[in-house]
Amino acid sequence: MPKEKSRKLLPRDQGKQREKSVFTPIEFITDKDGNEYELDLKVQNPGTSEEEIQKAVVKFVRKNFPDIVMVAHFGELKFDINEKSKTMKRLLTPKEIMMLVGIKKALGYIPGYPDLQIDNERGNHPGYRVECKTRTGVVREAQITVRKLLEGLGLKCVVAHGYYDILVSIIAYCDLGPRKKQVVFELE
Repeated sequence: MPKEKSRKLLPRDQGKQREKSVFTPIEFITDKDGNEYELDLKVQNPGTSEEEIQKAVVKFVRKNFPDIVMVAHFGELKFDINEKSKTMKRLLTPKEIMMLVGIKKALGYIPGYPDLQIDNERGNHPGYRVECKTRTGVVREAQITVRKLLEGLGLKCVVAHGYYDILVSIIAYCDLGPRKKQVVFELE
């Protein structure tokens, strides 16, 4: 029987060998009051697209928090409409691309606006914004700029990576309780 050859690691390869991690989906999330929320196991897999995660998040919020006023911004004009997009160049003429870019601007699309908007007041925040990313998703400069603007208005904004992190952040925001109203008394 031939001996297995062991490959000597070159300096460039030494950091690359890692143990394979076993992915185990999480079935439930429990909030601070002990309420359990069932999770969608299919969208927890590595490699799930941002769109699939966002659809599952909307379904989860609508099912478990029916009183939440939520707008999902990732649905409108989801695909990248710009002059440099390879997909757009393949499907459309340059004139059609410019027309779509104009429509996007005319509709009030703000590049970098968070994917999920919750308008219920909780804690000291008049609303909540979540930028949904996959586990490996990267935050763009426009998203950072818009987030700083929204935080300046008092909104709570987060970037959450993956289905589980997104839901944990939403449940934590909902657990803050109703916003504390300030009562102003006038002295006579």
